[in-house]
Amino acid sequence: MDVVELKDKKRVVKGKVEFSGCYADRLFNLESEENLNKFVRQPRGYVSQAPVLTNDLLNIALIGPRESGKKTLAMQIQKHYKFRVVDLEQIVQD
Repeated sequence: MDVVELKDKKRVVKGKVEFSGCYADRLFNLESEENLNKFVRQPRGYVSQAPVLTNDLLNIALIGPRESGKKTLAMQIQKHYKFRVVDLEQIVQD
């Protein structure tokens, strides 16, 4: 996800590998060279805090083997971002 696009324009856009930048031992893929240049000049301005996300911007699917912590992680995401959690396994069982 392009963090520059998210902060500046409130849009969720997939970043491209060819426009990658590193900060705090993390790799960030940006959408364009312009966004990469903005990020490189001031990376902290784009990653110093968790982005404000709303439910209408994205859906998250957590996939993994049994007992791997999917529900725990889902509850943490729900608590932090106020997302709604849909448990597909429970829906199938019902």
